[in-house]
Order: sequence, then structure tokens, then C-alpha cells
Amino acid sequence: MDTSAEDRAERGRAPHVAQLSTASETKIATEDEIRELEHVAAKLPARVWLAATIGMAERFEYYGTPTLFQNCLQNSPDDLIPGAMGLGKSRATTVNLAFTVAVNLLPLPPSVLVDGRLGRYKALQIFTGIYALGSAVLFGTSFPAEMRSNVAPIGFILGSILIAVGLGGVQASAQPFIADQYTEQTWRIRVAKNGKQVVEIPEVTIQYIYNVYYWMVNVGSLGSIATTLMERYIGFWSAYLLDLCAVMIAVVVVHLAKPKFVHPVAQASVLPHAARYLWYAARGGFSLDAARPEYQLENHHGVVPWDKEFISELRGALSAFKICSIGWPIFWSSNPIAYVIIGVLVQKQLYLLL
Repeated sequence: MDTSAEDRAERGRAPHVAQLSTASETKIATEDEIRELEHVAAKLPARVWLAATIGMAERFEYYGTPTLFQNCLQNSPDDLIPGAMGLGKSRATTVNLAFTVAVNLLPLPPSVLVDGRLGRYKALQIFTGIYALGSAVLFGTSFPAEMRSNVAPIGFILGSILIAVGLGGVQASAQPFIADQYTEQTWRIRVAKNGKQVVEIPEVTIQYIYNVYYWMVNVGSLGSIATTLMERYIGFWSAYLLDLCAVMIAVVVVHLAKPKFVHPVAQASVLPHAARYLWYAARGGFSLDAARPEYQLENHHGVVPWDKEFISELRGALSAFKICSIGWPIFWSSNPIAYVIIGVLVQKQLYLLL
């Protein structure tokens, strides 16, 4: 009896032990294995998914909130499509576009502070709090009584400013922060589910991490649909409440998952050096060669803090900027036209059918 009981217990434990040993059997790959075996992404630790959740919640709030601005600014409370301020289409669109410009420019100044002083985790703690405070202000001033009083314009101005500042800091820290959560730097061998050996490549894993991140960001963009429907059938306060709940998820994850996250040390930002390099290049006849260390030493007897690697990376960034500078101005120029054309169609036809 005792022997059979021990056998049953051993048989019950065997599959569990085998599964653990298979999952943990990894070793550093040799050059031959790297050349011959399939390259795959490693399994992502839980902290990567938590960091991606922060991005998804933040994007839900970002896409959901500005969607409400147009009707809130354009229409008055007694219009067929109710709003708050009654500024008219032209001025409402101008304010909306000004907010869009602000939230796209504001990540630049905080990025210097994030990289040089605060560090990405502490920056997320601070700026998600500012973000949530702005959402709370919009929610608190979006009830019907407040929308008919002078409180709504004050709440909109204060809330949108806080959201823009918070969003700038979050954008400057969230995207690099998720890559910080994967720390493996070696190429390792593991056994895949089909029994074949594969090589886990850090570069492939980073690509997979950002695929996951942007997939979750796209899920967060669905917030614009949810808030539009809630505004239509319930009211502005319900839509702003949904956005507030979304950004509060980011705040909660940032603070509660602190022990799980990797906290990279703040380092010097490259932006001041890049700006100084471009200034020297402009001063030397708009030639990047005029900012090289040897040129500055020979012609101006000055020592600069950058090296050949920095110059090569900056040249690559400028080349990418040249490519993007062709398409983006066309998109920016056509976007206001799209607002006017599509806005009339939605207001006169589709919106009334919801």
C-alpha cells in the first residue's frame, strides 16, 4: 500500500517536473547555433506587459478626450447636438488643432528632464498624476449644471493644459521605459513547443515588445468610439468619467507594480548635445563636417563632447527626418480640410442617426 501510494505520487509529480525542466533549459548560443538555428523572440516577463498596459490606458484617455472637444467647444447646451461653449465650428476647430500641436511638441522639453534628472519611472509617477488631475478637472466641470455656467470654460482650459503637460511627460518616458523592462543581453538556446531548438535574440525580442506595445496602443485608440457614444446617449460627464478611469488604471499600475519594474538610472540627455552640434554646423555654413571634433579643435581651438559614433547616429536621425519631412507636411496640411469636409458630413447626416 505504501509503495503504490508513493508510485502514484511520483507519477503525479513527473509531468510537472518535466515541464519545468524543459522551460528552464536555456544556454548561451554558440556562433554555429546562431548561424544555423531559427531566431525568435524570448518570452516576455510580466513587467513588460504591465508597462504596455500603461501605454494602452494612456492612449485610451488621449484618443477619447480630444474627440469630445469639438462638440464641447463648438455647440451650446441648447443646440440639437449639445455642447458647452458655443464657439462655432471655426474657432472650435482652431482650439482643437492647437491642442493637437501642443501635445505633439510638449514631449520634447520633458525628455531632457526625464533622461537627465528624473529617470523614466519617476517621470511616469509624476506625469501620470498630472494627466489624471487634468482628466479629473474635465470630469468635474462637465455636468449639465456646470456646462451652463462659467465653470465649463475655466475647467476646459485648466484640464486641457494639465492633460497636455502630463501627456508630454508620459510620452517622453513610456516608450523607452517598456524596452528597459527587458534586460537580457545574451543570445540563448531554448526548446520550442514543437521540440526544436531556437535562438532567443535580444534584438528580435525588442522588436516583438514594440509590436505588442503598438498593438495595445491601437486597442486604446478605440476609446474615441466609446466616448463619442457615451457623449451622445448619456452626456459629457460620462465620457470624461470613462477617460478618467482609463488614466487611473495607468496611475495604479505605475505605483503598484513598482517592485516588479526595472528602474534605469537617469543619464545625460543627448538633446542638448544634438542642438549644440547643429548650431555649430549652421554657424559653419550649414555643413555637418564643420561640427566635427577635429574641425572645431583646428579652427576654433575648442573641445566638443561628441565623438564619431554620436555623429554617425545623428546623421542617421537626420536622414530619417528628411524622409518623414516629405509626407508629414502633406498630412498636416490636409488634416484641417478633412476636419471641415468630414465634420459637415458627420454633423448633418451620420451623427443624427446614432
